[in-house]
Amino acid sequence: MSHQGKPGERGAAGAPGVQGPAGPTGEKGDTGERGPAGETGTPGEDAPAPTVVAFSVARTDDMVSSPSSNKVVTYNVIITNLGDGYDRSTGKFTATVAGTYFFTFNGITFFLDDASYYLRLVKDGEFVVGLYEKNGPFEEHQASSNNAIVRLEAGEQVWVELGKGGHGLHSAYHRYLTFNGFLIGTGQE
Repeated sequence: MSHQGKPGERGAAGAPGVQGPAGPTGEKGDTGERGPAGETGTPGEDAPAPTVVAFSVARTDDMVSSPSSNKVVTYNVIITNLGDGYDRSTGKFTATVAGTYFFTFNGITFFLDDASYYLRLVKDGEFVVGLYEKNGPFEEHQASSNNAIVRLEAGEQVWVELGKGGHGLHSAYHRYLTFNGFLIGTGQE
């Protein structure tokens, strides 16, 4: 009988074989337990309240300009002054908030032939838009209005001027003369 010899040394590993097809997906496991609640965060800041700036004013008496200089129109009745930008004593609106504003103003002539007015909207001494009416040879009232959208920085002022040369504005307790403005938005255009 023959004898079995001693095992030889192990040979080098061969190249890996081709991967077989994937097996079927197993069943979904159970959901784990909910973890503990996290720490409470620091409180956030409230959103800033929307900025509201608006004014509406009226004049109840007549006004005549001087022959040689323009005259700021003052309005003695404050209908609305949200943001306190309009100053009754000066007739000027001062922007408390930088932004884009809408302004409107109007005029009415005296009930006389050849009566006229020239109004202008002014921003810090610079002309913005104007308004002119003249009756001609008839005794009648002529009225008109104008408006503008103006960009203002905080502290800048807007007002209405009656042009020099003896122009006149008519008004009465019916508040025929008005000046209005409001903030459209504060974003950069």
